[in-house]
Formats: sequence, C-alpha cells, structure tokens
Amino acid sequence: MHKIVLALAAILIASPAFAAPKDNLTALRAAYETARAAYEKKDWPAAKTAFTEAHRQMPQRAGALYNLAIAERNLGNPARALALLNSAAAMGVAFDPANDADFAALKSDPGFAKVVARFAANAKPFCDCTPFFTGTHDPFIAEGIAVDGARVLIASVHTRRIVAIANGRQTDFIATLPDSLSPFGMTVDSARQTLWVSAAAIAQGGTTAKGSALLAFDSETGALKAKYPSPDANALLGDVARGGDGTIYVSDSLGGLYRLAPNATVLSSLSEGFSSPQGMIASADNRWLLVADYAMGLLRLDLKTGTVTTVAVPPNVTTLGIDGLARDGADIVATQNGIAPARILRLHISADGKRLTSIQLLSVNGATSDPSLIASDGHTAYAVGTAQWSSFDDGKSDPVRPTAPWTIVKFK
Repeated sequence: MHKIVLALAAILIASPAFAAPKDNLTALRAAYETARAAYEKKDWPAAKTAFTEAHRQMPQRAGALYNLAIAERNLGNPARALALLNSAAAMGVAFDPANDADFAALKSDPGFAKVVARFAANAKPFCDCTPFFTGTHDPFIAEGIAVDGARVLIASVHTRRIVAIANGRQTDFIATLPDSLSPFGMTVDSARQTLWVSAAAIAQGGTTAKGSALLAFDSETGALKAKYPSPDANALLGDVARGGDGTIYVSDSLGGLYRLAPNATVLSSLSEGFSSPQGMIASADNRWLLVADYAMGLLRLDLKTGTVTTVAVPPNVTTLGIDGLARDGADIVATQNGIAPARILRLHISADGKRLTSIQLLSVNGATSDPSLIASDGHTAYAVGTAQWSSFDDGKSDPVRPTAPWTIVKFK
C-alpha cells in the first residue's frame, strides 16, 4: 500500500504504549520545522543545530545527514560536509549532490566526485533473482502475494480480484471482492484451509466508497467464509500476518494495528500509536510482533505489555520505507519502496527481535524498481517486482502514466 501512504507518513495517533517511537518522530518533525526556517533565512548555525537534533532523534534518516552536510558546507567546513555525505551514501540512498547549488563550491574537490559516484552506484540496477511471471500492460496494480503449495496468489488492487499463478499460467481465483473492496495483504492458513486478505475501498480500485475489512476465503474454492469490518470506518487495512497460535494481525496504514484472536468474531484494536505500519511478522513464541513502519523503521511490539521499541540497527543502515516482510527460513526478506532507490533486502533479526544483526541487498531498481509485497515458502521468496503503483496517483481511478507489465520475481 506504499504509494497511498507516502503523504501520510507523518500522521500520529496518541497512544501511551508507543512513547519512545512516537516521541522521536514528534521531535524529528519539530527539528525539521526549525531547520527549514533557518535554511530559508540562511541562518547556518541554527540550521546545523536543528539538523543535528533531527539526526539524533532518527539516525536512520539519510536526509538529515544530507541537510546537515549543506549546513556544514555553508559554514565553511567542506571536510565535514563530505564526511556527512559519505555517511548518507553508506545507507544506500541515491541523492544527487552534483546538481545541488549548495554544493557547487565542492565540485573541484576530488572527494566530492567520489561521493557523487557512491550515490550513483547505489542506484545501479541489479537483482539476485529470476523472473517468475510477467503480466500484461493492462492496469492491474499487483500488491499482496501469498504462496500456497505449487501456486502463487497475487492480489490486484485495480481489478479488485485475486489471481493464481501455477505452471506459468494465470487464472482467476477470486473474480471480484465484495463491497467495492480491493485486496492488499494476504496470508494462507493451510491448517484452517483459509486465505486471509486485508482489503480496503480506494480510488485506484475504481470506487468512491469507503471502508476496510479482513476477509476470510476458502483457500481451495475461493468462497467467502467471513468478513470482519475494521472498527474504524476511516482505516486503510493494508497488510496481514498470522501468528503461530492462529491469531491474525492486520495493519492500518493510517496508524493502527488490529488482531483477530482464534475463534473471535470481531477485530480488536491492538494499538493506535504507529505512524504508518505496513508488513508484520509474529515471533515463533507469539511474544512479540515485528512491524515495518514507513516513517519509523522496524519496531518491536511486545504482545503482552504493549510496549513498542525501535529495533536497533548497525551504523549507516536504514529500515525506513520498508513495506513488505516475510519470514524466509531463519531470516526475513523485505521490500523497501519508501526510499530511493527501491530495494529488496534479506534481514537477520536477533532471536529476541530487538536487533537487526545483518543486512544483505538482494535487489536494487531494475527488475524490482516498483516493488510492493513479498512472500516465501521457506525455500524460495517471491516478490512483486513491478506493481504498477508508479503509474497511478492518489485519488485517481485510472493510471495517469503508461503502465508497464506487472511482474513477479523469485529469490532462492
């Protein structure tokens, strides 16, 4: 659901359980407002102080480093500016300082050419993957993905249906979702023969209706078994995950989390303190939930106490803008489409869910330049490489730019 929530990433809903991440984001916004005013006035000492505070509040935000480099350059500290630019480049983002007037005075410095090359290299396409399926140019918007035995299920936001891919062929599995809803996240519960789908009514699905729901379909026949409406009429349910005890977790891209306990008949609120939660993974012991938040990175929710903490990451690593998460053996695979360039990552999280211990790039741009969600059967991961979101604008039912064929790639 990444293209919808880009403009909503700073929305906060108060919740005491989320004090640390929420307060960090609030302080970050305040620091950026101060820095913006200082930048417009060319008050570089004040801008430096504000951007330093922004970086302290959220070290994973490469933009704070880049802007701090601008302040340092204008304060006559070129070496410090270059060091900050190199730190931003180490995060894997692709800024373009060569075309930034604030860095014009550095163009003759050999170190500047090197850092410009580092940013350019970050955007160089590669993919440790193979093609799995290529759809048509027709408007589709591939979003959710689930592996069910020998077939892969794909959710189409625009056509409001779910298709199955097996043996290189595409067939309709669920022709049309009910109540003007478009499918987003999906997960299969083989033991209960159920396909769980988070769904929302949005303009890109060709409707002016509103509403969100968790839907349960028979995973063999496609018949609708149950519908669980969101308790919040304004929610945009975007992703879904299943715990080992059968609990279903659903994220609301506008800030909340819900759960459906085994045998429950309604969704219950789990928390309302996130900024823009996306993919989730429940721990094997069902004690904590790993949540990808677009604006705050990877967060860990203690399911017993409700406490939320930021997952610690190594230096020069950013987990901001992660959309989809899937368990892949002992590791986690993730789509990161909220930064430029878009990337697909393999992450190793500590057993207690508190630390990201290693990160591996699986893909950058190219075959996965417009990714959405990802799924795995434990041996092979499947990701939407071209979703078609980039062809649509918020509030528009039809594409405003040419649509490329939607694609699925796979990673061993």
